[in-house]
Amino acid sequence: MIAMPLLVALLIALAVAIAIFRVSRSRHHWRWLLVFGQLLAGVLLYVFLFPPRAVESGGTLTILTQGVTGEQLGSVGTSSEVIALPGIGNNVDDRIERAPDLATALRRHPQTSRLRIVGNGLPLRDRAAVRGIALEVDAAPLPDGIVDLALPERVQVGNRWRATGRIQTSPLANRVIELRDPADAVAASVRTDAQGRFSVEGVASASGLLRYSLSLRADAGNVLDSLPITVDARSGTPLHLLIVAAVPSPELKYLRRWATDAGLVVESRIGLTEGIALQDEKKPLIDAASLAASDLLIVDERSWAALDSPTRKLVGDEIKSGLGLLLRVTAPIGSEDLDPWAELDVTMKAVDPAPPSALRDDTRDDALALNHLPYILAKKLAPLVMARDGDVVVGWHAQGRGRIGVSTLADSYRYVLSGSPDRHGSLWASVTSTLARARGEAQPVLPMLARIGERAVICGLDGAGWQVEGPAAVQTALLLDESSDGCAAYWPSTAGVHRLSRSDALATTEPISASWPFDVLADGQATTLLAVQTQRATQDLATTSTSVAATADRMAKIPRVVWLLAWLAVMTLLWWVERRDYQISMN
Repeated sequence: MIAMPLLVALLIALAVAIAIFRVSRSRHHWRWLLVFGQLLAGVLLYVFLFPPRAVESGGTLTILTQGVTGEQLGSVGTSSEVIALPGIGNNVDDRIERAPDLATALRRHPQTSRLRIVGNGLPLRDRAAVRGIALEVDAAPLPDGIVDLALPERVQVGNRWRATGRIQTSPLANRVIELRDPADAVAASVRTDAQGRFSVEGVASASGLLRYSLSLRADAGNVLDSLPITVDARSGTPLHLLIVAAVPSPELKYLRRWATDAGLVVESRIGLTEGIALQDEKKPLIDAASLAASDLLIVDERSWAALDSPTRKLVGDEIKSGLGLLLRVTAPIGSEDLDPWAELDVTMKAVDPAPPSALRDDTRDDALALNHLPYILAKKLAPLVMARDGDVVVGWHAQGRGRIGVSTLADSYRYVLSGSPDRHGSLWASVTSTLARARGEAQPVLPMLARIGERAVICGLDGAGWQVEGPAAVQTALLLDESSDGCAAYWPSTAGVHRLSRSDALATTEPISASWPFDVLADGQATTLLAVQTQRATQDLATTSTSVAATADRMAKIPRVVWLLAWLAVMTLLWWVERRDYQISMN
């Protein structure tokens, strides 16, 4: 049976819609004013018939949640207005009432008008039960640990990835954050700054879901907090590089070696002497076919100057269609040689040579200092790689659907010679992935830190047939929410690796495109991070619910006759406007 307020609202909405349709098809001089008036009159009529009610001055219910301290328990007492939710342990007085969830507690105490939340806050299952009731939050003190964490959604195999976050301890500075790889070897170890922030890097050395662990250690070495993190490493579609150079060089040699080892398709044209060139096949230097098949064209300054105008125009047209271009500066360039670069909207200015400088992304104390050509790139070029001295050594800008980059790096190959090939690979992986032609399809958005028994939201799903397979090979079909942007909810019951897949893609021969793995944390893992997230969500809920309750209180203080007079005033104005328009049309 339909409730009376809803039935009246539907009838008023139908009447308003008919009136608006009639007015919008007429030739009234003020028909849009009449449309607005009809809407306003409908709202005022409903508010007069069913005026807002103030929050009744009922009792305050105290809700004990996970994380509540002994001091907080002592302050709430053992009255009948105190209820303990699951997960707070056995240290609660037996006389305190227990409830399986907040909705049950509110049904047992229907006169409740205000909630006092004590502890870490309301879990996800209980937040919908508040529904505008005023909240007061008495948050428990957070334990020492990692309170903020940001991870990449997925990375390319061979690339470096970064995890950033913040800790809460006393003191904040000089705590050690340790990242261990899937083999339990130390991949990175850094100290936090004065604000407790940290940034650690790892390398996605293999394809699949890589399990790392992040630990917070005190100066004495004891572990204060630890949590598992997972990185989804994918091979993806290999990029096609076309490298054109006037002469061989160590920089070029190790760039080609890295690209080949990383699985990229490399095609090169490297000059040896006048009239002699080293190239993969007997092909023109640059033609339409090679550009269309390439994702990134890498050219040094002498090879670019040697191209004729039609070829440079061909490259420019292909860039606008999506091709990436990297111009390598390997030697001082005369002003006349820079003129062809203006066609690509690339400008730079020569300066005095600067001493070698480590790259800004290399945060190691013994970071290798690299050389770069003494040029300042134009400010309109976005920085891609920067030196610690502030110089931009690789910059880029967009042109059409493609991107154009300029590099003044001279000896990045020294990373390999010094025993850090991962740094060399990460550098060039970042450059090529940023500038290369955009390829690939949209990927689903997976939950970052899913937990047992908590709702995990998966978005970016198109169409039906999606399912999740748990560690025990149990498949659960997903039901998409029609009101969302391709999102579905999933409640994992077991910890471990779960895989999102599509039923019509299970038989594909490409498993990377057929499934998307994500990890589910077990109970007791990342407890500090969970406490912080719960406290923030509850505090946001308290702010919203208090505002809604205060708005209802203010509206309820308006006498009912005021809404009636306002409705009569609007209806009188509408009658007068229509009558005056009718008289004008008759005359």
